[in-house]
Amino acid sequence: RKCLPVAFYIHYACRMFHPGVTLLGGFAGTLADELRELGPDDMLLAISFDPYTRETVRTARHAAALGATVVAITDSPLSPLAEVAAETLVVANASPSFFRSLVAAMALAEAIVAFLLARGGDQAIATLTQTEAQLDGFGTYQQRPERQAAGRRSR
Repeated sequence: RKCLPVAFYIHYACRMFHPGVTLLGGFAGTLADELRELGPDDMLLAISFDPYTRETVRTARHAAALGATVVAITDSPLSPLAEVAAETLVVANASPSFFRSLVAAMALAEAIVAFLLARGGDQAIATLTQTEAQLDGFGTYQQRPERQAAGRRSR
């Protein structure tokens, strides 16, 4: 629900250097199917803020019952996610808007990704380099004209 942008960013960025990362979506009612292989060697990152999404809380409880490590990003140490989490990362989400802010959660997501990349060491950097080469080969990014010209000059 509202935390999908944070979860998607972590998934997107981490997949560039760690192919084992999966984003659970539950699209078309398939969440139980996606959780089938979850076990003690896995870690579930659960993200939810008040009002807490029932499906996220249920998933975190299920993961913990299976022995997976649950890490929560949430707004309070009293969050239902914190009840089952091995680690709880609390971020503020107050906003003058009707919708709560995801700014702090996104900043935390960026810090988590940077930490995991650094912790992955040379292997993570090598995988990231391969991923970038594959994206370049696929023509994923539109380069600015001055960058294209600089690339031709250096060849």
